[in-house]
Amino acid sequence: LQTYNLGGAQVNCVENLPTQEENVYQVMLGCSDEVVRVSSKVDMSQTPKLATNIICEGHTNSIEALSSHPLQQQQFVSASADHTIRIWNISQENVIRNSLQKEGLKNNKKVKLDIRTITSEASVKPHSDIIKCVQWVDPNTIYTGSFDHTVKVIDTEKLVEKEIVDLQENVPLSIDKRHNNLLVGHEDGYIKLLDDRVFSKGTQKLFKSHSLWTVSYTHLTLPTIYSVQISVVAVSLKK
Repeated sequence: LQTYNLGGAQVNCVENLPTQEENVYQVMLGCSDEVVRVSSKVDMSQTPKLATNIICEGHTNSIEALSSHPLQQQQFVSASADHTIRIWNISQENVIRNSLQKEGLKNNKKVKLDIRTITSEASVKPHSDIIKCVQWVDPNTIYTGSFDHTVKVIDTEKLVEKEIVDLQENVPLSIDKRHNNLLVGHEDGYIKLLDDRVFSKGTQKLFKSHSLWTVSYTHLTLPTIYSVQISVVAVSLKK
């Protein structure tokens, strides 16, 4: 068990960022002090030693969700309570070229720390309230869910909304997009299944088992001869 000292900041979300090395990851932490912290490389086959290597600055409120690029291992998107999402590139070349090295005190003398700060490559403000969940679905598409009761589909090249899903009275706290299926978890414990080909038709199926917020889940695709069966595994805050 390792402790990651964040100097009092609250951690709102954690994601592993894969690297090209087997079993080696970088850990991303979305924090209440408006930054994303990225650790140095961690070998998961050994006892991990976590230390901040990169600080991603630019948001003006707490970080609520993170999602890595589906193909480019050194890119990810962050979602914030400032109503924006930001796209980051932490490749070694980009960090060296576009970062500042942090300074600190050692024996009462200023020294360069092994921590660099970077700014985002792009940002967009798709919502009018806190963005609670985000998923980088494919290289050109990001899904976001907000307290403004909508899920929005963002074009990552043009940085514009491609589609809006109005959930009316419900708040999307978690989303999971696979194939044509979009799962949305809500504050009332319900999970909605929607079809991205016919968002206008609304909910296709409704799942209910939790008594409080559905904060996380995944779905398993079980191939059959004629169709794909969807099985949902969910995590909730319980009373």
